[in-house]
Amino acid sequence: MSYSSFIFSPRWNKGGSQATIAWDVAGYYWYLPSVIIYHDLKHQSFKDSIIKKYHPFENNFDAGFIYQPSGNYVMKYASGMAFLYLPFFITAHFLAKPLGFPADGFSVPYQFAIQFGGLFFSLLGLWLFKKILRKKYSYATTAITLLTLVIGTNFLNYGAIDTGMSHAWLFTIYVLMLMATERFYAIQNKKNAAILGALIGFVTLVRPNEIVSLLIPLLWGFESFSSSAIKKHFSFLQKNWQLILICFISGAIIFSIQLFYWKYASGKWFVYSYEDQGFHWKKPAILHYLLGPQNGWWQYAPVIGLCFFSFLFFLKNKNAIAIISFSFVFLYIISCWTAYWYGGRFMVETYPILFLPFAFGIEQLLAQRLLLKLIVLPIILLFVYVGLWSNIQYHYGNLYEFETCTWKYYFSVVGRWHVNDEVFKLKDAKEIFLGTPRNTRLLFSNNFEKDTAFIDTLQPIAGKHSVYLDDKSLCLSYFFAIPKPQNKWIRVSSCYHYEKRENYIWSMPQTIVSFLKGKKVVKESMLRAGRFVNDGETKNIYLDIKSPSDAFDSVRVSYWNPNSNKRLLIDDLKVIGYDE
Repeated sequence: MSYSSFIFSPRWNKGGSQATIAWDVAGYYWYLPSVIIYHDLKHQSFKDSIIKKYHPFENNFDAGFIYQPSGNYVMKYASGMAFLYLPFFITAHFLAKPLGFPADGFSVPYQFAIQFGGLFFSLLGLWLFKKILRKKYSYATTAITLLTLVIGTNFLNYGAIDTGMSHAWLFTIYVLMLMATERFYAIQNKKNAAILGALIGFVTLVRPNEIVSLLIPLLWGFESFSSSAIKKHFSFLQKNWQLILICFISGAIIFSIQLFYWKYASGKWFVYSYEDQGFHWKKPAILHYLLGPQNGWWQYAPVIGLCFFSFLFFLKNKNAIAIISFSFVFLYIISCWTAYWYGGRFMVETYPILFLPFAFGIEQLLAQRLLLKLIVLPIILLFVYVGLWSNIQYHYGNLYEFETCTWKYYFSVVGRWHVNDEVFKLKDAKEIFLGTPRNTRLLFSNNFEKDTAFIDTLQPIAGKHSVYLDDKSLCLSYFFAIPKPQNKWIRVSSCYHYEKRENYIWSMPQTIVSFLKGKKVVKESMLRAGRFVNDGETKNIYLDIKSPSDAFDSVRVSYWNPNSNKRLLIDDLKVIGYDE
C-alpha cells in the first residue's frame, strides 16, 4: 500500500483536480483553513483566490459551497472528516514555512500530510481488523481475508491512492465500532456505552447516511427471530436502557457539531446541502449498482459478491442478523441515491462488516477436502485479479470505463491489458466488425462539394440537408434508401477535425446511424468520434452496424453536437454496404 501511495500513483505531488486535496476531499477539508488560517467560516472571502491558484475543482467549479440568501456560504460536505484531518493539517501548517512553502492550507506539505494521513489511518484499520479476525480465525484465514480485501477490492485505491476520500478513514472507524460493540456486550458500563455512542455519532458526522451503523450494536448477538431469542434480546436492551440512553446522548453530542455549524453559517439548524441530489426510496437501483456495466460494484470488485454469498454459510452465527441486516439496509440506501453510479466507493467503509462472513467462509473452506479447495481458491484468485486489474486500469490503463460502459465492452476488455483499437468503439456502439469486408458497394456519399459542414450554432450551414437548431445543439441528418439486395453490414465513415477537443463525455458530438421503417426506428447505433480525435487532428472514423432482421426501407445518418461552443468539422461522408 505504501508503494501504491507514494510511487505507483501519488496524489500529493499533482496539481489541480488530480491533487490529494481536490473535489470532495477539498470540500471535507475546507473547514480547517477556513477556521485556522483565514478565520472566515461564513463568508469565504479567501475562496476565490485559493481556487484560482490551486484549481481543486475542474473548470473552477465551486463544488463544495452552497450560497445562502444571507450572503454566507455553507459547506456542502459535513464536518467530520476535518476532525480526522486535523492532526495532519496542524503538522503541515507548522512545517510549511520552514520548508519554504506557503502556509496557505493547500501547498505541498498539506497535500502530503493528507495523503500520508489517509494511508496511516488505513493501515491502522487493517491492523485493528486483523486483531478482530485473529480472535476467531486462524493465521491462514486472516491472511487470505486481508489480502483479498486489500488487493481484490477498491480499498486499495481509497486506502493508498485516493486517501483523502472519506471511505478508508471510515473503514477504520467501523473497525473501532466493531471492537466497541463487542466490548459493550462483554462489559456493560457507562464508559463503554459513551465510547460506542461517540463512534456512531462520529461516522454520522462524516456522512449522515452512516447513521444506519447503529443497527450493528442494536442487533449484535440477536441470534434468531424465534420468540425466545427476541425476548432475550429485548430483555437485554430493556435492562440496560440507561446505558443505551448514554450511548444515544454521546452520539447526539458529537453530531450536534454539524447542527451548530449550520446554525452559525446559515441561521438554520438544518441545511440540505446536496441540493438537486437525493434519494429515490421507491426505486432502488440495486441490481444496476451491483452488476451494471457502468461502474457496477461487483463488476470491478467481484470478490464482494463472494462476501454476500458467504452470508449463506454465516446464517447460524450469533451475529448474522446484525451483519446481514446492516449490509442490506446500507446497500438499499446507497442504491436509492440519485448518484448511485459513482460505484462501490460508497461501500468501502462497510468492508469490516462484509468480510466477517467472508472470513467465516474461508475458515470453513480450509477445513474441507483438497478437491473443494482446488475449485474455490482459483475462483477467489481470479476475482482478486480482476479487482487488481480494475485498480491499475483506473489510474494508468485506458480500458477501465464507468460512465458509458456497455456489457459488450466490459467483457471485451476485463482482465486484459491490450485490445484492438476497434474494441473502444463498444463504449458507444452496439457492435463492431473485425474482419475484412466483402462484396462492398457504395450506398451514399456527400463530400459537401465546396462547402464544409460545421456543427456550430454560431455559423449557418449551407447545403441540401435538414438542420435542427436550438440554443444548445445542432443536428444534421441525411436520409437515403437501401438498394436491393441488402448487405449484412453497413459502414458509415466521415472525416472529423477538432479545433479544440471536447473531453467531457456527455458533451461530445455523436454520429448516429438509424434503420427506419417509415418514421419508426428499427435499430440504432451511435459513436462519439471525439474519443479518437485529438486537438487539431484530422481523422477518418467509421461506425459499423449490422443490418437488422426486421424490415426497413431507409437509413438515417445524423450528427449531433451537445456543446455548440466547440466546433467539429465533418467532411466526406460515405456509407458502404458489405458482407462478412
